[in-house]
Amino acid sequence: MSDITKTINENFMDNTYKKRYFKQINVNEKFSFCEYIDNKYIDFKIAVLHLPCVNLIDTIEGVSYEGQRLSGKKLVLCGYLDTSFYINYGSKSFYIKKDIPLSTFIVVPGDTNKEDYYHIDYCIEDVTITNIECNYVFISITLFIEYICNNKKVLCKDGNL
Repeated sequence: MSDITKTINENFMDNTYKKRYFKQINVNEKFSFCEYIDNKYIDFKIAVLHLPCVNLIDTIEGVSYEGQRLSGKKLVLCGYLDTSFYINYGSKSFYIKKDIPLSTFIVVPGDTNKEDYYHIDYCIEDVTITNIECNYVFISITLFIEYICNNKKVLCKDGNL
């Protein structure tokens, strides 16, 4: 047995192995400018995740068709990405703020309670901006969201919740 396989097997058998509860989502938005601006003049500045509504709901236990283990609990996340852009177009230069709504859920451990503190972390993996029409720009943001149980070490942080 190779060293890598042995290490993986030991981690799965070890009681200190922690399950991870995460979701990768893609958030898309189309918005307009007052005039045509090529995406090469758009400088993406930042995206910050805000989650004003986080609710724990009871669901079924079992295994989904995709093979995901369902614990009977889901954390429903509703919020928005607060995005900022700089436009440097010839002699014109301006700043744009745009809120992009999102909602998703994460399957969490079955022993999670409504009174618990929910530690949610996220990482912006990719931002793509492209022109789709004369005055319209399409933005796509790929986001990794993770529920951290037992205050585990944070792996990736790209802003404030």
